[in-house]
Amino acid sequence: MKKKGVIILVVAIVLVALITWYKFHLDAQKKPLATVVVTKGSIEETATAVGNIVPDHVVDVKSQIDGIVADIYHQVGDQVEQNTPLIKIRPNPTPTAYSDAIKELSQARSNMDAAKVRLENLKKLHKDGVIPQNFNDLVDAQNTLKTSEAALTNAKQRLSLLISGEASVGKTRLTSTIMSPVAGTIIDREAEVGDPVISLTSNQAATVLLSIADLSKMQFKGSISESDAAHLHSGMQVSLKVAAYPRKPLRESSIWWRSNQTN
Repeated sequence: MKKKGVIILVVAIVLVALITWYKFHLDAQKKPLATVVVTKGSIEETATAVGNIVPDHVVDVKSQIDGIVADIYHQVGDQVEQNTPLIKIRPNPTPTAYSDAIKELSQARSNMDAAKVRLENLKKLHKDGVIPQNFNDLVDAQNTLKTSEAALTNAKQRLSLLISGEASVGKTRLTSTIMSPVAGTIIDREAEVGDPVISLTSNQAATVLLSIADLSKMQFKGSISESDAAHLHSGMQVSLKVAAYPRKPLRESSIWWRSNQTN
């Protein structure tokens, strides 16, 4: 009896399984298979680069004379035009430089006085009929006087620049006020009033006072992983996003890239 009951139970389980399978099979046949239209397209891959948006070109403003920062006329963020006054430099010559300038001026003045006396003597000889107008010594004396006068003028200008930072050369006015070499926005200032300034003419590295850039022309400089770099090439279109505007990408632009790998 027990054996017969087990057989009946097994047969019942098999029948239930068959009925269940048959039911699901019929339902699957009634439902149409989903289809899609095959089209040609592109598979998009995203490569993320992290970096900074910086100006295309930055100009570092430096001084042509040594000295001390006396005044600063503009701050970071100010927009300036070309030849706008930026910083006033107060000359701070060394005792040796000041002494040399005084000696140069004194020597130039003595040379000019001597040239004047010599020329006057030769002119007197010419007036008395001793020498002709085109006598070599007379011509040389005239040229020497002109040279000594120019040397005296240069010595005065040099001393004036050392003392006040101002001088005039003909119609040109030399000044220790630094003008903006380009139009743009001041993006950095490394000088404060009272700071010492090393000039471009010094044997040491010149002091960078300000940095100016045209912020209408910017570029992104960043780095990307080596695995993503293998899929990039120059000329590809990119979309830039900044943290301040995560949902507003910048306009697309072409990519130019280079590898930093070294052999």
